[in-house]
Amino acid sequence: MEEIIQYVSSILLLMLLVFGTGVSIHLITLRRKNRGLEAAFDGREPLSYQAFYENEFAGTSIPLETVTRVRRLLEGEFTVDLSRLRPDDDFTGNLNFLLKTNSVAASPLIGRLEREFSIRITSGEAAGLRTVRDIINLIQLKEKAQR
Repeated sequence: MEEIIQYVSSILLLMLLVFGTGVSIHLITLRRKNRGLEAAFDGREPLSYQAFYENEFAGTSIPLETVTRVRRLLEGEFTVDLSRLRPDDDFTGNLNFLLKTNSVAASPLIGRLEREFSIRITSGEAAGLRTVRDIINLIQLKEKAQR
């Protein structure tokens, strides 16, 4: 009986260590993202989806729905508030802290964009995506080609 108690205790201790390590890693990642967001968006006011569109894409052929869906997808992918995001924010520059890889092309973001918009993004197209505007423009181009 004592061996069973010792065995169960060892398993519980191991579970606590694994869980504790996972929580620590998550907190470190969250702090890194928050510091990155503050540095990237310092001094910017948050914009609603509508204001983001009106400031940057009104008067273009890009619909509000496309811009909103891209921003929501980015927020979901990176699990951060992107209300201070601007179209020329660069994943190889001020937003590089969001990617676990060195480029948008190598990130899971491409697959999510393809599924969300029912499009196919070639590796060449993905390699050219640096900014939020690049993503939105490519989506618009692909959607227009499907019509």
